[in-house]
Amino acid sequence: SVAISLEDFKNKSIRVMQSGTLPDVEESRKYNSLISKADSSYMQQNYQEAERYFTHAFDFKNYVRGQHLYNAACVASLAGHKDAAFWFLEERMKAEPEWYSLNIETDKDLLPIHDDVRWNEIMNAMHERQTRKEANYDIPLRNQLLEIAKDDQAIRQEWRMTSRQQPQDKAKIDSIFSVMATIDSINQQKIFKILDSRGFVGK
Repeated sequence: SVAISLEDFKNKSIRVMQSGTLPDVEESRKYNSLISKADSSYMQQNYQEAERYFTHAFDFKNYVRGQHLYNAACVASLAGHKDAAFWFLEERMKAEPEWYSLNIETDKDLLPIHDDVRWNEIMNAMHERQTRKEANYDIPLRNQLLEIAKDDQAIRQEWRMTSRQQPQDKAKIDSIFSVMATIDSINQQKIFKILDSRGFVGK
């Protein structure tokens, strides 16, 4: 069965791979192969299979990345495995004490678990982390940069999806690429304006 046992999860000691860690080449290859298979299964909307691949990948405990835990939560949510979805989210939060997501509340993959009481607990913890992290941020500038990034990634996601799912529709792909070039030009001008008026910014 591809159904995941939460008790099996709890017996694992997952930690997010730290930058600078020297990987074992063979184990790293196996981990990345399983993650690739999980991503492919997700794209094919085979969520239980994707969850199974993620879970097998996490047996290589020294190579686990936070984003992969989040993605595993998404496929578990879509597969109807709420306990697993929350376990993956909680594991990422434990592994990365300062991590929070600006997009988690609007992530459609996680909609199936919004009605669970644990969702509010996750959201409260996220908001507390965000408040601490952004206490000294220039919020208007931050929001402007986030909007630029959102526009940039949205059109690229559309282009990637269309290229993957409709590779024969060259006209549509070229049209999206043309729109992407226009958005890039507009965003470039916005960034130049910020640099001219503010210089390189941090927070």
